[in-house]
Amino acid sequence: MSRLRCESGMGLIELIIVMAILTAVLGAITISFTSATRSETNVSHRQQAEANARAALTRMREDIHCSYYVQAVAPNRDGSGNVIPGFSLSLTEFANQCAAVDTTAGSASCGTGAGSSCVFLQWCTLPDPAHPGSFNLYRNNSTCDGTSGVRVASDIVAPATGWPQNAAISPTPASWAGNLWPASRACPTSYLPTQAVDLAVNPDATGSPNETYELKDEIVLRNAGRCTGAAAVKSSPSLSVSAPSAGTTGTAIGAGSVLATMTGSSGTNATATITFSVFGPSASAPATCSGWTTVGTATPAGDGSYTPSAGYTPASAGTYWWYASSLGDSNNNAANSTCPATASTVVTNAKVSPTLSVSAPGAGTTGVAIAGSSITAALAGSATPTAAITWSVFGPSAAAPATCTGWTAVGTASPAGDGTFNSNAGYTPASVGNYWWYASFPGDSSNNAANSTCPATVKTVVAAPLPDTFLVANPGTQTAGTAFNVTITAILPGGGTDTTYTGVKTIVFTGPANAPNGTPPTYPATVTFASGVGTASITLFKAASTTLTATQAAITGTSTAFTVKAGAQKALQYVTSAAGTTVACPAGNLVVGNGGSLTAFVAVIDNYGNLAANGASALTITITKVSGGGNAPSPATLTVAASANPAVTSGSSLLKLPNGSPADTPYRASSGALTTVTCIVQR
Repeated sequence: MSRLRCESGMGLIELIIVMAILTAVLGAITISFTSATRSETNVSHRQQAEANARAALTRMREDIHCSYYVQAVAPNRDGSGNVIPGFSLSLTEFANQCAAVDTTAGSASCGTGAGSSCVFLQWCTLPDPAHPGSFNLYRNNSTCDGTSGVRVASDIVAPATGWPQNAAISPTPASWAGNLWPASRACPTSYLPTQAVDLAVNPDATGSPNETYELKDEIVLRNAGRCTGAAAVKSSPSLSVSAPSAGTTGTAIGAGSVLATMTGSSGTNATATITFSVFGPSASAPATCSGWTTVGTATPAGDGSYTPSAGYTPASAGTYWWYASSLGDSNNNAANSTCPATASTVVTNAKVSPTLSVSAPGAGTTGVAIAGSSITAALAGSATPTAAITWSVFGPSAAAPATCTGWTAVGTASPAGDGTFNSNAGYTPASVGNYWWYASFPGDSSNNAANSTCPATVKTVVAAPLPDTFLVANPGTQTAGTAFNVTITAILPGGGTDTTYTGVKTIVFTGPANAPNGTPPTYPATVTFASGVGTASITLFKAASTTLTATQAAITGTSTAFTVKAGAQKALQYVTSAAGTTVACPAGNLVVGNGGSLTAFVAVIDNYGNLAANGASALTITITKVSGGGNAPSPATLTVAASANPAVTSGSSLLKLPNGSPADTPYRASSGALTTVTCIVQR
């Protein structure tokens, strides 16, 4: 019989080769699939961005078609007027004229000829914080700040030729980034004006700069007036003025009460100065309005109401006539209020009726004077007063009296006009309770009488004197674990020792902390006082700078800071640095993993865990490996310098457990009679 051929199958080498080939094939397939997925996502993002851009341009085209005026293409500004990144296109439309346009009137000026039927609309770009260099496009009818309106497109980037510029913007911006509205083409005679748009998007401008999608258009303002060719037609605004109907000699007519209202201007580019003038006193308005007294000016920014830069104070009784004028500018003809003037202020010498209010401290103490400097009265609306203000007080009384006569007079003051005045004298309450304050002004030839509220509403709540305080003497430098005495003195509110404070008192002491090993301070349960002075025996265990507070009911006091130094050297302790503030081996061992290591310094501590100071001689500390598979400490000897405070070794030792070590390794630090410390390094 012949022997059968061996059929043992694939060997280990063949199996490894097959697995390697299979891994390579699967890796290539995975990379291809991932790349395809990423590419599909990028294409989807790009298509969405381009679709949003087309939709945004369509909506912008509808808005510009429906507009009759482009107020401005300008850089964005914050609430303080500072230029911020991005640009805005401001339009004015007629309300309800186009179905695609909002009907809500905006907060900005609408421009010429619209009246209450106008709608202010704004398109603006703002930086996209998630994609530096890209902008978002918003549509709103209020301030462009990214919190209002609708974001209609994103991923807006500079076109291939750079961000478009617009020569009509003045002054020229430092950066054109975010501008979508370049200068429009010239407008021939009888044609409608246009607004140019250049909108480019690219979700990955950095990675694929050549795949930017750009849309351009020159959009006609269908509701605008036709261009005249040679020069723009100026607007002819109207101007009216108003002022208070009555005034008093010597009293300023405030700038905020005089208004000039402009309507029908060219919009925000109507900036010619408005001048306010007054004439009087005169029974009738002059036939002409030149040569009047100039009051102030205002710089407009389109239609609206404006106030002069200053007010006016009439010196004599009579009628004063008001006039406002504007010389016009490149976009607006001159405008004036009615002449002969119709707005007037009748100034009289009749008495004014000032107001008077009183104030005083909310709290006081029996036997302690309430200073006149803290008792005040505020006079407002007066006209050159000459009479004196008088202060009165009533009390003690739980409620204010119904009338304010027959009270105790306190002091007076002579005002020279409106302001806050102090009494020339104070008042010392004798009893506990509420004291009510009243101020009166009798009036004079120019002022009617004035009084503070009656029944009175201002009061001073007078209480008994405050309790004593403790003066806790500074005990000076002390040693942890050693008892020392502290002197405590009861002090009267006004100063001086309260000799009536005597006998055994239960005092609560606070301030010093427990020692590092947890030992708390020891205080006496009671302290015996004699003629206001007592002595307490105290022991502190934490070395530190501290204060000591003593409290008994409402009486308390805190010492100034003093030092508790460490006690005598007692033991050693592993620490993490030469500062010695962090214990390296708090539980006697350190679990660091196989092959771990510990770099440790050694500190000298007292009986309570405080870092001790070293003496005049250097201290040598020896570190030994007790057992186990760890390396020998490196180095095995450390030194604490003479007079070191704190007493911590100037160098550190490496305690290392090598890889594969079969057992934990204890490392012991020792020095003479000091208690040794052991750190067990575990794997």
